Amino acid sequence: MKASNAVLMCVVVMAACVSTVSAVKGVDVSSATMPDAFQCLRKNGYDYAIIRAWQSNGVPDPNGPHTVYNAWDGGMRDVDVYLFPGASRTAC
Repeated sequence: MKASNAVLMCVVVMAACVSTVSAVKGVDVSSATMPDAFQCLRKNGYDYAIIRAWQSNGVPDPNGPHTVYNAWDGGMRDVDVYLFPGASRTAC
């Protein structure tokens, strides 16, 4: 029984070490953000940005498209968007 606990503890420690080594940092953006801000984030170890494209009130975020372009221009390796879908409102 003690040997299996030691093996389990060893596996847990190894898994914790692997996950910290492969960790990446990112930022969630819900307002207009310029390329120089993303450049600063990149210099400080941030690799990706997730930009709000649709607001919780059921309308597109007018800052979304340009902030996506600015994230790419600012050097982010990965850029994604998120949205708050709403069944009660249409886009038109």
